[in-house]
Amino acid sequence: MCTRAWSPRTRVRLDLGRTHDYGSTAVMPATAPTVPWAIYLTDTKRRYRLLAFDLDAGRHGSAVARADAQQICKHLSELGVEHLRTTSGPSGGQHVWVRLAAPGAAAEDVRGLARALRQHYPSLDTSALSNPVTGAVRPPGAVHRHGDHSLPHLGGPALESTLSRMSQGTSPEVVAWLLARHPFTAAPARDADPRLIRIVAGTTGPRLDRPRRPLTERTRTLLSTTPTLGTDRSALAHSILLGMARAGHTLADVQRAVSSAPGLVRLREDAARGHDDTERQWQRALHSAAAFAPAAGIERLPIDDELDLIEDSVVADPSRWARPGGASDERILHALLVLARTARTRSLDIDVRRLAVSSAVAASTVSRRLRVLADEGWVIQLRPGGRHSGSPLGTEAS
Repeated sequence: MCTRAWSPRTRVRLDLGRTHDYGSTAVMPATAPTVPWAIYLTDTKRRYRLLAFDLDAGRHGSAVARADAQQICKHLSELGVEHLRTTSGPSGGQHVWVRLAAPGAAAEDVRGLARALRQHYPSLDTSALSNPVTGAVRPPGAVHRHGDHSLPHLGGPALESTLSRMSQGTSPEVVAWLLARHPFTAAPARDADPRLIRIVAGTTGPRLDRPRRPLTERTRTLLSTTPTLGTDRSALAHSILLGMARAGHTLADVQRAVSSAPGLVRLREDAARGHDDTERQWQRALHSAAAFAPAAGIERLPIDDELDLIEDSVVADPSRWARPGGASDERILHALLVLARTARTRSLDIDVRRLAVSSAVAASTVSRRLRVLADEGWVIQLRPGGRHSGSPLGTEAS
């Protein structure tokens, strides 16, 4: 049923030899094929009408795939997005499906989302989300080459109700909503300055390529303080890991801290329940820290600590940016942070058009959203812009 109802095209892809090679295609069959089949995620205009998050158990094991799928589903539920989760086959891989309403999402936007999510979910296979021409995924009910089928986690009336609600399709803006909830590091340019901070691997686990130094007083305080009732313990853990990453600490350091530090109680409890998320959260913190940390050899100034605090506030609660216009707000703030770190100051003289280029947001949107950010106290306008083209804006991050 899902194959016929969901497929954006009239043909399906077939794995005739059960070798994971979907090189053959066929017109939509009247009955379920006896070999594995997959449906395209895009329509004939190469716009995504389906999002299929394929969490592969072959790379990191079924436990990681399940944890990643659970986290993606949590974000979708919080956003009010109808979705269906399936176990893809006997190895324990997971698929999470979302149907998009017309006109669908642009391939470039979905590719960007896939790159961002890959930094948060190590088991995510981004190939289908990055290939608008032939990208396809086995739908619910499709056979697996090693036996069994792709089976929904729901059944009976609950499954029927979910499929009915999914038939409406969700707004393509879900791509921006998810992007806002997953801070990411853009791929470096080929001619990037080699002095920029890199993530390196060693015997004690991944770390930033910088000398190890003591933790800041703020990070030490967060580590040693038991969170009070109502504290977002996930956001607290991320702030601590960011501080440890910036100080050049390693995964081994983090794992030792998780074993006893009051501030990392969330990660400790997850591990006790059999869902150890420490390594994935450390990778997330490393990527965030690498994007904004000053290069090795540059003297650290008080402004660096100030900007660290601002960045912590921006990434502390990803759900904040799931609101209308929130994705643009988050991109603008991250762009201002990058500029502020480069200039080593919180006061910037920048025009709307330059900020639009830096944040990949339309200039008219930047102009509107800066007013919202100013009302909320994220930025302060120090002086009014000029009347000439590209009106300069004296802005301070607060």
